[in-house]
Amino acid sequence: MRDQLLAAIPDEPVWVELRAALRGAECVVFGAPPNVAVATDDEVFVHGAPPREALERALRHCPDGELVVPRPAAIGLPVAQLRRVVVHLHGGRPLPRAAHGTRRLGNGELGHLDAGLRAEVEDALAHGEVMVTENPSGEPVSFCYAGAVTERWWDVAVDTVEGFQRQGRASAVVRAVFTTQAALGRQAVWQAEVTNEGSVALARHLGFVAVDELYLERVAAVWERLGFEG
Repeated sequence: MRDQLLAAIPDEPVWVELRAALRGAECVVFGAPPNVAVATDDEVFVHGAPPREALERALRHCPDGELVVPRPAAIGLPVAQLRRVVVHLHGGRPLPRAAHGTRRLGNGELGHLDAGLRAEVEDALAHGEVMVTENPSGEPVSFCYAGAVTERWWDVAVDTVEGFQRQGRASAVVRAVFTTQAALGRQAVWQAEVTNEGSVALARHLGFVAVDELYLERVAAVWERLGFEG
């Protein structure tokens, strides 16, 4: 089923997270290609127009997660009721020169972070390389890694500890991972909610341009809008 679905879903930027989920081990497919809902532990991706039963089962599988749908009309959801995410690709101009040195994150270096960010970065480190910049004490304070990877694309995941933002640190770590992934033949995809002005501004500063869009909403919030009960 997964191989058939991967063949049906083009390797395009808007599908980077869905294709990465299908290439991994932890997802459940509801429906039949190409009209499916794919549930992970925290997201439900929609491709095409899956049958209502398939969509309902996928949402039940992930009740506390988020629905991710590039074409909401296919499942009867008005875009006005959803959060819009702009999908960017790099426009080709040189990235700004790094204002900070970067290095690879090692194990056991995240004790100073809040629980939420620490969990995210630990999970990323368990699956791949994380690039960081340090504060004067040597603690990592900005982070970049590939949040999702397909044959051609990698999804930019970047974060900076409060108090160290707007210092060029995010640009530095993005540049480091950008270079590594480019050597592997992958291009960067930058996804940002339109309300996240900082992320949108950083993407533009680094030379990314909008190429597509998708929509998000909490599963609990769309359940009744879709007419499901229970």
